[in-house]
Amino acid sequence: MSANPWYTKVNANALGDEARRLILERVKKKHGFEKTLRVLGIARDSLHNYLHGYRTVPDSVVYKAFRYLGLALLECRMELIASTQSYQ
Repeated sequence: MSANPWYTKVNANALGDEARRLILERVKKKHGFEKTLRVLGIARDSLHNYLHGYRTVPDSVVYKAFRYLGLALLECRMELIASTQSYQ
């Protein structure tokens, strides 16, 4: 892994609540609920609250989630690009 991975260059502060929630959704979809709890180091109730929008996902959790997205992030980006091209 490179000394300066891509996710360290992302400004998590600039992400809105919905983007943060979607990032966690992707990690959960990729790894499942229990493994997501382990890899992010958060409690079950916290994940539930983040996913349902009851609490804002902290930057530290967003950065941990980035590490576990891998191809899921690429797929998400491709879906976003495809959806924006369909509007043109």
